[in-house]
Amino acid sequence: MSPLNGFVYLLSRVPSTPFLHPSLFPELAPIKEQWEIIRRESVELREASKIRAAGRYNDIGFNSFFRNGWRRFHLKWYDNPHPSAATLCPDTLAILEKIPTVKAAMFAMPPPGGTLGLHRDPYSASLRYHLGLVTPNHDDFAIIVDGEHYS
Repeated sequence: MSPLNGFVYLLSRVPSTPFLHPSLFPELAPIKEQWEIIRRESVELREASKIRAAGRYNDIGFNSFFRNGWRRFHLKWYDNPHPSAATLCPDTLAILEKIPTVKAAMFAMPPPGGTLGLHRDPYSASLRYHLGLVTPNHDDFAIIVDGEHYS
């Protein structure tokens, strides 16, 4: 995908820095403002064992960490809310539905003692917003992009 990614970087209005300041995307503010609602529904899903490992590895963008035991629960995928999410996470979906730039959303969690190893998205035309909902709140637990730590 490198040749295609070169065009994406060249034509993008988004800075090509490891982390982007949230102020660049003011439409995402409701996610951070209503994090407690989103967290509540994610914890309910976790306690009900609804956040599960993938049944097969058919998604190139996520294979690297789901093969290591990570679990996921899709809320929406390319604008279509998942029926189970509509039933189990109505408040989170209501927040997401008001933000048209959010094309996909999921809850993801590592296995007990799991880590997020180094990985690379093969396609550079999407941005990811990570909202830590249940974390140790410690600098040792960080996302590392291009050598920069963020916690």
